[in-house]
Amino acid sequence: MKAPTDIRVGDEFDVMVGLQSEAPVGAAPVTMGFDARALSVISVVEGSYLKSDGADTTFTSRVDPAGQVFMSAKRAGERGSTGSGVLAVVRLRANSAPGRTARLELLNAATTGVDGAALANTLPAPLSVRVNP
Repeated sequence: MKAPTDIRVGDEFDVMVGLQSEAPVGAAPVTMGFDARALSVISVVEGSYLKSDGADTTFTSRVDPAGQVFMSAKRAGERGSTGSGVLAVVRLRANSAPGRTARLELLNAATTGVDGAALANTLPAPLSVRVNP
């Protein structure tokens, strides 16, 4: 994940939810946690990772305002995506709590290959975003 480390109350900013795999990825359900006392979700859009080489994809997302974003991306066809890229972009707004450090983290990633078999996942370290007045 990538995000700015310092923001101001009222700022909107993007969190890039990345994925890296040497094995071909066919689907990627992911859950991201966020500090709902300081941040709110504005939008969630699919990134380009599973769309590499022009493949058709389906993407869904659901936001729990209490602090979680559920995202699921699936690639059509018999070939998966490999390498690294952006799976989704989550746009957040800093609502309040100046002086607070808001935590962002991937809580779950259950990637599967094109055959539906589970792939090994390593979740990145949580990010800290300082909310300034």
